[in-house]
Amino acid sequence: MTARRDRSLLWLPVAAALAVWVAATAFVLRHVLRGDDWVMAQVRENRLVDDLARETLPFLPVYLAVGALALAGGWVLMLPFRRRPRRGAREGIAGSCVFFLILAGSTLYGVREHPASFAGLFYGRGGALRRLQLALERTPSAVAPAPSSVPSAQASRGAASPRPNVLMIVVDSLRPDRVRGSGDAPEVAARIQGLEAGSAVFSRATTPLARTYGSMTSVLTGLHPVRHGVRTLYPERAARGPLAGALPRRLARAGYATIAVGGYCATVLREIDFGFAVQRTPRSELGLIVSAAALRAHPLIPVWLRGSRLRDQFPILRDAVEGEDPREVAADAVASWRAAAPPFFEVVFFGNPHQPYVPPAGAAASPGAYRGPNRYSVTAGDLVEQVRIGTTGGVARESAAEAANVRRLYDGAVRGVDRAIGELIDALDRDGLRDDTIVLILADHGENLLDANGPLAHGEGVERDRSNEVPLLVRWPGRIAPRRIEEPVSLVDLVPTLAEATGLPAGAPTDGISLWPALASRAPLPDSRPFLMETCIWFDAAHHVALSGEPAGRLAYPDFTDGLLAVEPGEVPHIVVAPRWREAVYRAKERRLDIGSWSLTYFPGEPGPLFRLHDRASDPWLTRDLGGAEPARLEEMKRAFYAEVRRLGDPYVPPAATR
Repeated sequence: MTARRDRSLLWLPVAAALAVWVAATAFVLRHVLRGDDWVMAQVRENRLVDDLARETLPFLPVYLAVGALALAGGWVLMLPFRRRPRRGAREGIAGSCVFFLILAGSTLYGVREHPASFAGLFYGRGGALRRLQLALERTPSAVAPAPSSVPSAQASRGAASPRPNVLMIVVDSLRPDRVRGSGDAPEVAARIQGLEAGSAVFSRATTPLARTYGSMTSVLTGLHPVRHGVRTLYPERAARGPLAGALPRRLARAGYATIAVGGYCATVLREIDFGFAVQRTPRSELGLIVSAAALRAHPLIPVWLRGSRLRDQFPILRDAVEGEDPREVAADAVASWRAAAPPFFEVVFFGNPHQPYVPPAGAAASPGAYRGPNRYSVTAGDLVEQVRIGTTGGVARESAAEAANVRRLYDGAVRGVDRAIGELIDALDRDGLRDDTIVLILADHGENLLDANGPLAHGEGVERDRSNEVPLLVRWPGRIAPRRIEEPVSLVDLVPTLAEATGLPAGAPTDGISLWPALASRAPLPDSRPFLMETCIWFDAAHHVALSGEPAGRLAYPDFTDGLLAVEPGEVPHIVVAPRWREAVYRAKERRLDIGSWSLTYFPGEPGPLFRLHDRASDPWLTRDLGGAEPARLEEMKRAFYAEVRRLGDPYVPPAATR
């Protein structure tokens, strides 16, 4: 009987691993069933609890594998003490000790390397746990030096190919001033600054919609959001494609391998059917919600499972918002082009600078005396991508310490991505692809960091907002001369530009112009093109209206509390704007027209719209209305605004009133 009992204790570490998995899963399910935040409400209301349970089930073999590893360790530890033919108890107890040592060591490593993921378990609880996380913080490492513009020592593969590879690197929410350098952050993007020396740099690039879905659809179709139809963050099925004229689909027909790689913000590259043949991206926006909840109680999974192959086996790891590592995204991108037959077109999407601003360990500047809740990311230690982000912005506006901390986190996130981009470019050069590859570095949109008493967001306003401004540089050694181009351009120009550079046959018309003549032969670009921009949905409509001081009579904008979003059923369910609110959202959008240094802002209302006139040369944040002082300019800009609306065919802007 004793021997049998001893043998039954042999599996004690595996049983302990099972118990930890059960306890963690029960914790997150309890949170879902009892939580009152918006994310948990969405999980419950859309009957996603079963999906959540299924998401945590693949974690079980991982825990059991760790338990089995601990058992093997316990067996090895007991080898010197073999005295009886029947064993079990001592090995099981020793293995359990090994298991909990692995658990403790992995947790301490995770606290150090993924501090935002563990903030709720340590820093947020205060006391000794907070002091432990503070003690484990990594000291910010030195800024990587900018690379020399001298070509790689490894010889590239001969002359530039007539069919170049295209590597498009997109950094979510990247502000141009963090690339060019600014007074408070001169070295945030040192590697990108170094690449500018060998690239054509566009100083005045904009996006027509400062939200990822609309902007990236414009990047990959060359169309304005009015024309391609992706005008919100949550587009309906009809707008998601397949998009016949999308650049990846056209390049695939021409023989290109088409690849999409990215972390949690790269859902657009899968949800919108652009025609990528290889997808290494998250599954859907709805999947992000479920994955965020699943990983809440299992923060060790991203610590234990690292690398491209494991990320493929566990797709949920691509959805780990607070655990995204830009270096892993870069490594994934390198592995993807190495597995592809040339030529390739690859989009690599980095998401860390997006809210909640998650710097990789060692990339953020020291928080100094700051001890608030957002030490490791905005809303660190809780679920992210919540509507409550608006509340956080309000808190930061009222506190200089919170505002400074937001900028610190953002700059740290940019710094981490910048280093990963440097590794990506180094790998490209080492692979001998330097002269055969067009490299583009851009943002889908910029970001407001409470500047000029504005928002902590993007795409929600047209005044006190510069999130439509993006950095853009293009490198192709031997074919594109390094220089700075001052004429204004738009992200809709990239499709015709790349089509001409890669020799694609003519496709459907786009709303952009080809920049290739300016890149290849320094041909001049027009300097007075009209650029029409529009806002997206608001995450806190009432707060936005109060902040911007919008006029009485402005069209009501539906809020989340009105049931703004719904779930569209299907094999992969999608979050969409509820059909009953879609037209109201489109009509309530603010618009802005830029021509030269002048901007006209449009606020829809009853009985008619309100227009304001701004000069960005003297007022870059658009805080002063010059319409009264410049009546002739105001009327000229209004005529240009309605002409552009008619050209694009926007049915949600009423025609100009006739006099």
